Amino acid sequence: GALAGIVLFAVNASLWHPPIVWFATSVVVAIPLLAESPRWTWPIHAVLLGGFLTLVIAASHHDTWSPYYRQTLIARDDGDIVLEGNGIPGIVLTGGLDEIGTFMYEAPYCAKTRAVRRRPDAPIHRALIIGCGGGNDVSSALRHGVDHVDAVDINPWVIAMGRDHHPLRPFDSPRVTTYVADGREFLARPGDRYDLIVYGLPDSTFTNDRSNLRVESFLFTLEAFRRVRERLTDDGIFVLYNYYRVPWLITKIAGMLRASFEQEPLVDVHNDDPASMIPATMMVGPGLALPSPRATDGPRPATDDWPFLYLNRPSIPAPYVAALVAVLGLSFILVFDALRGSRRASPAPSLRESPLLLATLFLMGIAFTLLETRSVVTFGLLFGSTWWTNVVVFGAIHVSVLLAVLVAARFPALPGAAMAGALVASLALAWLLRPEALLFGSATLRVVAAGAVAFLPVFCANLLFASVFRSARDGRVSYGVNLLGGMLGGLLEYASLVVGYRALIGVAAALYAIAIACALRYATVTRRAEARSS
Repeated sequence: GALAGIVLFAVNASLWHPPIVWFATSVVVAIPLLAESPRWTWPIHAVLLGGFLTLVIAASHHDTWSPYYRQTLIARDDGDIVLEGNGIPGIVLTGGLDEIGTFMYEAPYCAKTRAVRRRPDAPIHRALIIGCGGGNDVSSALRHGVDHVDAVDINPWVIAMGRDHHPLRPFDSPRVTTYVADGREFLARPGDRYDLIVYGLPDSTFTNDRSNLRVESFLFTLEAFRRVRERLTDDGIFVLYNYYRVPWLITKIAGMLRASFEQEPLVDVHNDDPASMIPATMMVGPGLALPSPRATDGPRPATDDWPFLYLNRPSIPAPYVAALVAVLGLSFILVFDALRGSRRASPAPSLRESPLLLATLFLMGIAFTLLETRSVVTFGLLFGSTWWTNVVVFGAIHVSVLLAVLVAARFPALPGAAMAGALVASLALAWLLRPEALLFGSATLRVVAAGAVAFLPVFCANLLFASVFRSARDGRVSYGVNLLGGMLGGLLEYASLVVGYRALIGVAAALYAIAIACALRYATVTRRAEARSS
């Protein structure tokens, strides 16, 4: 059933269906469930569902959803086209540039940049624009005589809108090649080097001291900037620009450029009004005559293991802590109420669940959620943090669980030591092999390699779980305790904001080790009890 839901999700995303199609699909799936309710409630359900769908249509009739996000096209009275993402105006398709547009899009080609180039008249034969959006950056490159532009964006919808609606039609030029791809993944592809690489307003660089993985997270890490440096020619320059909400974010990115390029980056801030967004451009590269980097203290740089651009320092923001504690508290109340109900229904001690077994399943639930999180992060690095990545990751996790259940049912006598050993070995492989090492070859090859590394521990863990769960006396209570562990694992996932994602594998391994010890002790106690009763 879950796999069927993932397939429906993928179909809706791939066809860019509007919200009403998504919600109508959910309503159709829910109708058979509601039909089990008393007949007198059916008119109430019909009114509620009809009203719900009416609200969806009213609130989102201009919207569509892609494998990236909610998006809206708006035609303004001045003739410009605005592309909104998640309800926020982000891209304006225009043939003319305002003051800020000139400041940003013209930055790679302006006199100020030429003044610091080692060869002021060095031509720009090839340019790579990551986050090309609707084509404004591409238009500037063409206007300044760039011979060829590789335009990359992770969202196919914005490229399609730019192709159809941009007044200058930049994507129609034979000098432009467009790619729907994740920027970090594109940088890892083998290919020619570039005279210019631009990060053109890549997604949502905003912060209010809270953070999670975003679609641009792995573009702004030390490893990503070093990869940019490798793709530049001897005359190449790297330019990035955006609107920043806080000054320390500019300081953080500049520090990362300093460490990656061993140059003092050229930072140009258009205004520094703390009450508004701060437009700023930054540039470095072997083609620029910039001084050696100066020693500075600043925010912690983002890395592939700690890809939190929008955190000033490793920490868990207070609003997250409050929400997570509330969720965990409610979960404990519900599960322990079920446990008390189970004890009232089964007063005989022989029918009650062993604390050792419950502890085993609880710890496995925690560890399994941490493995899921690590899998999502790994695939986000390799393929971008989009809905397609989520489809692949969660589909693969469900398939791994299903295969483990089928194998455990077909071979019920599998040695516990062998399953535990396979789990430990798979966790060790995931620990030793860093995700960035899998950025090689074709996308298909990366899927196979990443899948083997990320989902082998999931399969082994579920094989062991199925073996332990088989001995449960009350499946409802045992599974509830396992889910409670999963909830706690979801909270521990936020420890990555402090220690990074690789450490989660170590935590999961330690939890599985304790769970295996509990399972062995439970098996010993059970055998002794059976021997006494016989």
